[in-house]
Amino acid sequence: MQTLNGVVRIQPGTHYGFTVWDNPSASRKATSHAPLKAGSSWRVVKRAVVQGAVWYNLGGNQWIYGDQVNLISEQYRGMKTYTSSIPEDLIKLDDVQMAAKVNTRLVEIINQYRQQHGAVALRDNDTLMAAAKVRSQQEADAANAKDVYAADHNLPDGQPFYKEAHYAEYYSHVSFGGENLLITNGSEIEEIAQNAFNQWKNSPGHNANMLNPKFVDQGMGVICLHNGQWLALQDFGG
Repeated sequence: MQTLNGVVRIQPGTHYGFTVWDNPSASRKATSHAPLKAGSSWRVVKRAVVQGAVWYNLGGNQWIYGDQVNLISEQYRGMKTYTSSIPEDLIKLDDVQMAAKVNTRLVEIINQYRQQHGAVALRDNDTLMAAAKVRSQQEADAANAKDVYAADHNLPDGQPFYKEAHYAEYYSHVSFGGENLLITNGSEIEEIAQNAFNQWKNSPGHNANMLNPKFVDQGMGVICLHNGQWLALQDFGG
């Protein structure tokens, strides 16, 4: 869909003219307006492409099928906007979009788990989120370059994770910190998030971090590895 300041001329057709529709979708209905006469010209204010078909808007709920007109002048055409009637769960997401949704869902699951055990929900902290973004990429790079066992809690130069610049900045103002890391499998958002949570929950050290009442802030990073597995890294602080 885009705004358009232009003029269209109705192509030759039957003497009955061409129908005006209330919208360009498959559920459209003919309006009560008289059909447009062949050869007449009309100002148009919008252009839409619906399932490959072009439509022009004459103002309000008045649409004409693009194959029935010629665009004879145009003064302005706005930016395109895109919408979809496809349910969100059927839209194919790329790896970055999928990772972002897994990230959000995994944090939700962990916070629910904490609250069930009397701990406060972790707050998203900008500094820890920046740290987790850097750290998750570092460990993903290591896993992609070698194998999944190359991912650990050390920086590329061998220093411990809390020496990462963002984390070090945060850690200089608090007393407690920690980091969880894993690599898991899955093809759907909920499956990946649940797999990651269950792995951490079933590991005493990681589970202790998730439930530690001294932690109040968090940053999460999720990345799809080249082998199709998913790396998740969560930094904690309080």
